[in-house]
Amino acid sequence: MLRSSRVRLLTLAIASLAVIFSLAIGIASAAGSVMPFGPRIAYMSDAESNWAEGQEIWHLYLMQVDRRLSIQLTDWRGQNRYPTFSPDGETIYFHRGQEIQFDADLYAYDLESGRARPFQISRRSQDSREAMAAVSPDGQYIAFHADIGGAWNIYLTDPAGELLYNVTRDMGTFLFPAWSPDGTRLAYSQTQNLDPYTSTNMIALAVTNVTDALPSLDTGSAVTLPSFALTDEAASNISPSWSPDSQQIVYASDAASAGIYDLYVVDADGGEPVNITDDSVLGSFSNDINPVWLPDGRILFASDRAGSLDLYVINPDGSGRRRLTFDNDANEDAPAWWSGG
Repeated sequence: MLRSSRVRLLTLAIASLAVIFSLAIGIASAAGSVMPFGPRIAYMSDAESNWAEGQEIWHLYLMQVDRRLSIQLTDWRGQNRYPTFSPDGETIYFHRGQEIQFDADLYAYDLESGRARPFQISRRSQDSREAMAAVSPDGQYIAFHADIGGAWNIYLTDPAGELLYNVTRDMGTFLFPAWSPDGTRLAYSQTQNLDPYTSTNMIALAVTNVTDALPSLDTGSAVTLPSFALTDEAASNISPSWSPDSQQIVYASDAASAGIYDLYVVDADGGEPVNITDDSVLGSFSNDINPVWLPDGRILFASDRAGSLDLYVINPDGSGRRRLTFDNDANEDAPAWWSGG
C-alpha cells in the first residue's frame, strides 16, 4: 500500500512537472509555433518601462484567449504600439518609435518567423510619422494616419506598403481610422488642432464612404470623398470601432467629464450616443479606452478601473463586464482581436 501511494505521488509529480515544462516552452517559443488556432488578442504592455528614469517602453504581446497564455512578441526596446491583425491572423501591423511624439513608423510582424519589417512608405518618408494601421476586411488595403507634408491625414496603402492614397485632404488633423466590417466605410477622429499630441480642442467622430476611392488606389488618381460628423459636442471622441453588422460604432469619449473617458455606442448613420461604462454614480471616474467590437457582439477594451490599465470585455448594453488581464504592475492597452481559423 505504501509503495503504491508513493508511485501515485511520483506519477502526479511527473505530470505536474510536464505541465509546467510545456507552459514554459510555450511562453518562450515563437508565437506562430506555440499558439493553436483559436481566438487571440494582441495588445501592448509597458511592463519593461522604468518610469523613475523616464524610460517608456512598450512591447507587443499575444494572448491565447482560451488558455489565458500570453507571450511577448517584440524585443526592440522602444515603443511598439497599437497592434492590428491581418484577416488571416498571420501578420500583426503596428507602429514603432523611440519617442512616438517625434518618431513613428509602420511595421508588419510575421507571426510564423517572429520578425518585424518596416513598411516601404515609412522607409521612403523619413521626415514624417505613420501610425495606427487598420486593415480592410478583405486584407487588400491598410488605412493609417500620417503627417506627410506636415498635416495629419488618413491614407490608404497596400499590404506591401508600396502605394499611397489620400482619404482626407482638409486642413486639420485626422486620426484613428477604423474599417466597417462590410469594407465600404472608414470611421475616424478629426480636429482642427494641427498637432494631435498637444490637442485640447474638440475631436469629432466622422465617417467617410471609401468605396469610390478603392479602384483609384492603384492609379493614384484623386477622388473627393464626402464625410459626415457623428458627434458635435465639445469633447474628445476617439478610437472608433464598428459593430459586426456595420450598423453601430463604439468609441471613447470624455463628453461626460473632461479628461475622463467612457465608452459610447452610436448608430453609424447618426443619432444620440449612449454611454455604456458610466460609473460616476458609483463615485468611480476610471478611463475606458480603445474599444474593439468583437464578432460575437461583445466589446473588448482597456480600463484603469483597477488602478493600471487592464483588458476587459463588456456587452453593448453595459452588462456582463469581465476582466481579462491582472497585471497590476503594468498597463495593458490597445487590444486587437483575431477570431481564429
